[in-house]
Amino acid sequence: AGQGVAMLIDQHMHGPDTVAVDFFNRPAATTTALASLALKTGAPVIPVFTVALRGGRYRVIYEHAVEAPAKGSPDALREFTQRCTDVLEMYVRRYPTQWLWMHRRWRDEGAGPVRGMFPAGQPDAEVVEDRVLE
Repeated sequence: AGQGVAMLIDQHMHGPDTVAVDFFNRPAATTTALASLALKTGAPVIPVFTVALRGGRYRVIYEHAVEAPAKGSPDALREFTQRCTDVLEMYVRRYPTQWLWMHRRWRDEGAGPVRGMFPAGQPDAEVVEDRVLE
């Protein structure tokens, strides 16, 4: 009790405990675990980000708590997951070179091949950069 829990929400997920939310204008399969825990326990969701600075230093940023959907909302899990994803996207846009993306985040798209992330500087990296800068 009284302790924090860290959870990554930018990982591709599949299965019954996922929802498709908008991430960089594309549907992204995302876990509902964070929203589910918060809605069941009433615990606040406080996004935390680490930004690399010069000289090997880091800044840790604690955002304001993400507002939970209204009680009884039929789509509460998706709404809450979208709100959390929106905060993440805001930080990726702000610090695009610091987003550690080493996997295929958008795997379920039927249009065209899904390219990997490496090597850096190849067309897939440019696609992400274009989306981040939109």
